[in-house]
Parts: sequence; C-alpha cells; structure tokens
Amino acid sequence: MAVSHYAYLKLKMPGPSGVITVSGNFTRSDLCDKEFHTISESFSMHEEFEQQKASTGLEQTPISKKPAHQPKFNKKVDTKEVQVHPTDSSKTAVISTSLPPAQENALVEFLHERWEIFPWCQQTCQEFPGN
Repeated sequence: MAVSHYAYLKLKMPGPSGVITVSGNFTRSDLCDKEFHTISESFSMHEEFEQQKASTGLEQTPISKKPAHQPKFNKKVDTKEVQVHPTDSSKTAVISTSLPPAQENALVEFLHERWEIFPWCQQTCQEFPGN
C-alpha cells in the first residue's frame, strides 16, 4: 500500500529494506500546471467553455440547499470517548455522537478488536519506521 500526500508532493510505500519515499518537485509541478494551461488555451478550451456556459445557462449560480443556519461543531456535545483497550481505561478514541446505533456499535467493536494498532504516545510513534 502506498500513501501519497499531494500538498508535500510525497509518496511513501513499503520496500524490501524499509520505507521508500518518492519526493516530487514543486517548481516542476507548477511549471507543468502552467504548461497545461497554455496548451488548453491553444486548443480553444476557454472559448469552448464559454460556449457551453452560454448554451446551458450556467452563468447563474445554483440555489443553495444548505440551511440558513448551520450549528457550530461542539466537541463536548458532538463527540464522546470510548475505551478501546480491554483493561486500560486511559486508552480511548473519540467518536461522533451522531452515528446511527448500528454504525456506532460496529465502529466500537472494530476499535476494541484492533486497539493494539494505535500509537498511544509520542515514543510509540517514533518506533515506527519512516518517522
């Protein structure tokens, strides 16, 4: 399994001797983006987009379906801690209180079964290769 991070232009994957890290180049990435923009303009993409917009009436913004007032996230109300370690009550995870009961039960069961895969302190995190 590979893990990519587009903001840092990094790709990490397991290798035969540890973690393989492939680094991108921001300057080259930016240059490619600018070249693509130039090429798309040369193929009249901008004019074609304007024609599509005029023929479909997309110059009007769609009506928002969001409610007028969205309540703010409140950690004390919208989340709860659940113990994931069988005996150590300090090893907890924070989950949403808005999960349907069946989904919440499945998540808690998953966390109970796999409690050992979570790093519980900074020292544990530093033991993982690639950090």
